[in-house]
Amino acid sequence: MKIKFLNFKKKKDFEKKHFNNRPHFFWGILLSVMFFVILCSFGFALYLFLRVNSEPVVSEADLGEQVETINVDKLNSTLDYFSEREQGSMDILKGSKTVVDPSL
Repeated sequence: MKIKFLNFKKKKDFEKKHFNNRPHFFWGILLSVMFFVILCSFGFALYLFLRVNSEPVVSEADLGEQVETINVDKLNSTLDYFSEREQGSMDILKGSKTVVDPSL
């Protein structure tokens, strides 16, 4: 004679009906969509490359124009400014260094 005194576990006989969880199907959809996006981006990049590559570097209208020259006055003033800065830096480097004593 068998006594089933401490048998608290119930047998699970519940199953969902019409439960279609197919992960391979959804991963296939995701993979297909991503492959399509990659192909579209590759096609768009190729289209842009061919469009930019076919444009001439120098157009015929620009060949007759004269190129703008550098303003000499601005160039000289810029060179003077940097030479003054260099002279000021040299004065600082050659000058005596004053050290403030923090204990006073």
